[in-house]
Amino acid sequence: MTCNILLVEDSSTDAAIIMAAFKSIGYSGEIQIVRDGTEAIDFLGQAVLDNTNDLPKLILLDLNLPRKSGHEMLQDIKTNPKCQNIPVIVFSSSSRPVDIIKSYQLHANAYIVKPIILEDYKLTAQRIHDFWLKTVQLQLE
Repeated sequence: MTCNILLVEDSSTDAAIIMAAFKSIGYSGEIQIVRDGTEAIDFLGQAVLDNTNDLPKLILLDLNLPRKSGHEMLQDIKTNPKCQNIPVIVFSSSSRPVDIIKSYQLHANAYIVKPIILEDYKLTAQRIHDFWLKTVQLQLE
């Protein structure tokens, strides 16, 4: 089974780095990139309407997004019965305690600060893959 990832990231540079990190660890599943929270909610809504298995198995969510913030999107996901079981990892450059606390209050499954060193993205991708896509039993329905 292919584990799909929805990457919600407005920076094309960060998105490319994250994609390259997953590719470098041998991840061959589909990664769908959306550029803002509104586009992400539309993507999830369409998957629900299509009544297919197109819902992602994991969401990597940046916080600082145009149109709809990561926190607003997180609240929408976790209050939608069709999407609330999708694990959401906040993947942000912010290490501010207020952002971390608010993310967990909105039921984020994990909060990871983006690495500063480029090479550390591969290690982070490997850890996300090994835990969230290989180890954890996901219940998405």
